[in-house]
Amino acid sequence: MSTAPPNHIRLWKTRRAANAFDAVVLAIPPVDSLPLTGTVQVNPSISFALSIGDKVQTLSTTNVRNGDAIRGLLYVPELDSMDPCQQTTASYIPANVTRLSDLHGTRNFISIAPWVSSACTISFLAVQSRNPPEAAVFYLPDASTTTPPPDNHPVWDLGDDGAWKNMSFYPVYAIPGFYGATIMHALSEYSGNLTNAPFADDLLRTLRGDELIRVSSKIALKSPSDDLPSLWIFLLAVVAILICVAILLSLGMRLIQTRQLRSLERRVAAGEVDLETLGIKRLNVPQDILDKMPLYICDGSGRIEHFIPPTAETTLEPEGHSKLPLDKKSFLQAMSNWVWISRVSQTLFPRKSPSPSSALPPPSPRSQTTTSDSNQQRHAQPTFSQTTCPICLDDYDWGETTVRELPCQHIFHPECIDNFLLQNSSLCPVCKKSVLPRGYCPTKITRAMVRQERLARRIRPVQAQTAENGNAGYHTTEPTALGNGNQLPPLEAATEPRVSSLRNSIVDVLRQTRTSTHVTVPPPTRDRFSRERQEEMRRRAMAMLGDRPMIADEERAQDASRSKCKSNRNPHNL
Repeated sequence: MSTAPPNHIRLWKTRRAANAFDAVVLAIPPVDSLPLTGTVQVNPSISFALSIGDKVQTLSTTNVRNGDAIRGLLYVPELDSMDPCQQTTASYIPANVTRLSDLHGTRNFISIAPWVSSACTISFLAVQSRNPPEAAVFYLPDASTTTPPPDNHPVWDLGDDGAWKNMSFYPVYAIPGFYGATIMHALSEYSGNLTNAPFADDLLRTLRGDELIRVSSKIALKSPSDDLPSLWIFLLAVVAILICVAILLSLGMRLIQTRQLRSLERRVAAGEVDLETLGIKRLNVPQDILDKMPLYICDGSGRIEHFIPPTAETTLEPEGHSKLPLDKKSFLQAMSNWVWISRVSQTLFPRKSPSPSSALPPPSPRSQTTTSDSNQQRHAQPTFSQTTCPICLDDYDWGETTVRELPCQHIFHPECIDNFLLQNSSLCPVCKKSVLPRGYCPTKITRAMVRQERLARRIRPVQAQTAENGNAGYHTTEPTALGNGNQLPPLEAATEPRVSSLRNSIVDVLRQTRTSTHVTVPPPTRDRFSRERQEEMRRRAMAMLGDRPMIADEERAQDASRSKCKSNRNPHNL
């Protein structure tokens, strides 16, 4: 009783499918002779040859032999004389075809038979099982030239759910019906000796004459490596899917990052985020914005003495003499002296019952002379008391010192604050507020800035900075006061040394006014406007602000270290 091979062997054998079928005519020496030559192939031009390529279908690969092909002589199984299929297949099988009994002295043979019906196919398989061939070939008698149906097609069903494929001890293949009939006809012509074969005269010129003429077949098999492309296709598909997923993730991340960049740009433009305050990037003040910050000449108490419009270019000249006409400058200086004397007098001799409205000083003659510019200069608003530059710690000289007021209302010497704002930072050294106008985004927003800003929001929630950033803007048409208000301390709060000092100052001013026909403003010292002093003041302002590390500085340092490492790895050979 035959047994089927193990399933794992059968599954492995299924990969040994056929991919080609060829048939040729061979000249075989007789068994009882001592041939000088072995089996030779007859010239196809005067014999038979057939090649159908890959139009072969694998029905079963049970017990397929190792190797790249199955070779053997073709024969037609002979059914029992009492088998009814003998009459059924008689019209498809000629009477003089090659039988197994005609193949003497060989062990490699391949059977071929028509697939007429399930019963006849079972009969052929049973006959072949007595002497199993290397392989069995069937064909449908339909004169077709296309590849037969696959092995799971109902036409190959023998009523046992495909069990016959495992019961046989040899592989089974199928070829198109037209080629099967052609081979069957060739088996009837080349089943005897050489003298009975077609073109016998031509064959005798190349052969001895006692050879047997038989049709041989070769069934090419797919090697295990032939199945690797399917594995490669699977791997390529997986890699392609991973690449697609990576591309989609990358596009999604870029889209999210783009939205975050635009969101941060909008918030920076709206004044909700200060990049420098968060320690993200140092921002410098452009020259055009710096020129819009007002310049003043203040008196000794820190009040406005002269307003210099920010739209006009202000040049600091170390040698500088005023370019105003002498009479106009003298008039302004004299008026400023009288204003100062008037205010001091009000301080020394206040009224007994001052009304709220009388607390404000009367408008000075200077302000009256500039009523035509009322759209540009209005009543000064009170601000901080600042009589000393916070950077150089020098006192402001009344009627002489030119100061620059930042949007936060802190004042500095222009030579002390300008270089710092242009080169180092946009923050006020005193209050650490940005001097840039609201809605100004001076730099390109990068992903590192977005990460730092998001980290800052996680550490401490960003409070509403609308009120703070609202002060970042300034009105060039409305100069603000530089003193601590228009009200001076009452007489009761002043001490005797203070009164004595004020009296001495009044005497000096009167003496100066009486002894000179016009008052000239002494030119500023050269030291204040020297580059060395400006550089020193810039460093002091940086020290006041605090040298905090910025992300942009860290990135530049990292890039510099990387380039330095690369240069050390590849030194130039001199």
